[in-house]
Amino acid sequence: MNFSISLSTAKHLFVDACGVANGSKCNISALDYIHFSLIGGIAEVLGTDTQSIVRQSSPIDAFEDYEICIKAKKLNTFISSFTDESKPLKFQFDENKVIVKHGRSRASIATMSCDSYPIPKIVIPIGFQFSCDAESFKSVISGIFYGKANNDVRPFLNHINFSINSHQMKLYTSDGHRLAKDIIQLENSVDDLNGILPFKLAEMLLQAQPDGTLAFSLM
Repeated sequence: MNFSISLSTAKHLFVDACGVANGSKCNISALDYIHFSLIGGIAEVLGTDTQSIVRQSSPIDAFEDYEICIKAKKLNTFISSFTDESKPLKFQFDENKVIVKHGRSRASIATMSCDSYPIPKIVIPIGFQFSCDAESFKSVISGIFYGKANNDVRPFLNHINFSINSHQMKLYTSDGHRLAKDIIQLENSVDDLNGILPFKLAEMLLQAQPDGTLAFSLM
């Protein structure tokens, strides 16, 4: 299986998905890989660390259906090192590896069968438990983010805890020694709701800089 794509298409497909792929967070080594599929000329790439999922797709000039998992870190490093858009990125798949070429540069990257990859089931919610103004949410989250722990053996300290009552959402972070908290007014919400907001999701929302209204559904 061989195909060529532009550097911009490769970065769109692979960089974010490879960036989130991390099996060490959950001791699932298969998640050090991204899942690549090609069906009917549409390439789709999925990466996850179980806390967040990135899924990207793009049409490419290849019409043989194919499915494989590719080691994420090395692929990301190789693709991200180039800026010359005039040269395509070429993929040549072999039994246990893929050769990726850009101009005179090339990398041999490990692959594995998709049978070992736990593809998350993404459920589209039919309703939302709460919604709030995006700017207010970003302001509150960025203000308490410093208080959370990093890689603590008590997982709840690595994320943002929240409780909802009377259209108010109280958010807390703590590393076991200090506590940061704030309150945000919700536009719509259910009552008596408690949970944990994964720090990776909060980071992605802050980086994406959404505006308008954010709506959340817990599954």
